[in-house]
Amino acid sequence: MRFFRHITTLVCALMGLMLLAEAQVDTAEVYRNSRHVPIWQSRNVEKLSDALAKPCSNDEELVLAYAYWICKNIKYDHSEYEKRPAESKSIKKILRKKKALSDGYTKLFVEMCNRQHIPAIYVPGYTKDYDYVAGDTLYRAEYAWALVKLGEEWHIMDLTAAAGKVVEIVTPLSKALWTLFKIPYSSHLVSVKEFSPTYLYVNPTTHAKRHLPVTDMFQLLKFPIPISYYMAGDSAMDVYIEKFPGVQLNDTRLDEFAERPLLSKNLYFADNVMLTNRDCQYTQALYYFYAVKIFFNTYYISEKGKIFAPLEESKKAMEHARLADSLFAIATQNNVHEQTSKQA
Repeated sequence: MRFFRHITTLVCALMGLMLLAEAQVDTAEVYRNSRHVPIWQSRNVEKLSDALAKPCSNDEELVLAYAYWICKNIKYDHSEYEKRPAESKSIKKILRKKKALSDGYTKLFVEMCNRQHIPAIYVPGYTKDYDYVAGDTLYRAEYAWALVKLGEEWHIMDLTAAAGKVVEIVTPLSKALWTLFKIPYSSHLVSVKEFSPTYLYVNPTTHAKRHLPVTDMFQLLKFPIPISYYMAGDSAMDVYIEKFPGVQLNDTRLDEFAERPLLSKNLYFADNVMLTNRDCQYTQALYYFYAVKIFFNTYYISEKGKIFAPLEESKKAMEHARLADSLFAIATQNNVHEQTSKQA
């Protein structure tokens, strides 16, 4: 099984390189140019995207330049991940701190692509983390990746995985105490930067084995994989894929979705996330909360200390706030169930 996974990874990497070759992309030249962006231009997303775009001759080079720069310069902030923050960092803060979670990697990449009129979509989804075991209930969609359109096709870009990996650190003493006396120990997880282009232009079926989007539309598969198979483990996934081969589908709905304003996208996720996972109240609450935040940022006048908004918009925001509040309450109980399960 391990050998098969290595082969699959190698095939995906070769497919990505072939795609770039067909587009006549000099990867070495793109990497070299991306390494020479001045520091003063890397703190502002507009200046950074323009600086990286300047030596590129086509969209394929541009997308690769953005992905490479982000992966080489932004470190995965694992200590922040363990806090499970509801608020995501702003792009300005990501560029200043040079640290991010998967949502930060994705948000920055999508923003840079959109500034150059390259269609790109932020996709939230589930991940089989280091402590995931088959049968676990997925209460949160806490991972993110991007879809980017080049020519007539959409592609998966997993910048978080491409930027590095999280490794487990265990002291020799802890291992010895466990071996000799069965004394439990806790491992320490740290992130390591290690650029891997394998996770750029990822095959949809390969990506779905580890990361599943909140709604089927973003799988890029003709036969979307049900979340029940995803949670059941690799063997169940293999059975489903054998029965329904992973034929790639470029859903025309993605083009329409990419053009939506951010508020509409957030409400789409909030309204549809429960259609595939009835236990994902936290993620649904989060996107209603994001919708309320957009309302606040749009209509709040700081000089007056008040919100001035049309009545209809205010009613919608109030309803979204109530939904978020009630869903967060359910999510709190889910956290208790999950913690109890993990302890067991």
